[in-house]
Amino acid sequence: MVVEQMERNRQLQEEDTHFDADVVEFITQLQQQHGSLEPFLQQQLLLQGAHMEQQESLTNLKRMHDELSRRMEESCARAADLEGQLALAYEKRSRKDGRSSSLLRSSSWQTCSKRGQKALLEEPQERLAAASEREAPASAARAEGASGGAVARAMLTNEQLQQELQHHQEQQNQVEIVLKEKQDALD
Repeated sequence: MVVEQMERNRQLQEEDTHFDADVVEFITQLQQQHGSLEPFLQQQLLLQGAHMEQQESLTNLKRMHDELSRRMEESCARAADLEGQLALAYEKRSRKDGRSSSLLRSSSWQTCSKRGQKALLEEPQERLAAASEREAPASAARAEGASGGAVARAMLTNEQLQQELQHHQEQQNQVEIVLKEKQDALD
């Protein structure tokens, strides 16, 4: 009986040793798996941080785009207003020139009876009319150039902003694809 008991104790000790070895192996495997997941989890955190930064920068870009669109609309409205004012000024000047030339003609007919004096008076009127006609398109061109330049700058800036917004959206899509792949890999 003592021999049987000793044999039984020896078997139990062997089983304990095997069990301990199995536990150590299991713990080692867990550590290896945990060790291989740690870099992935760190990468996942970095990707999430980058995604949040992308979202924030995209929000800022949208805000800038909206502000630029608003400014462009204001510039277009101001340009249209300037064109209207220029047309009114041209019309007033034309009326004023017409009135002054008619007054000049009537006074010339009243005070001058000779044909030579009439010709002398008409020459400055023609010069004045020609100068007005030359000056009006130049004034209109200057006003249009100023308003057109502002609109062109606003449109160029808007186009650049839209390209930048598209670039950021593409980057965000790439980040989302990578995040989805990582999530699928985890699942």
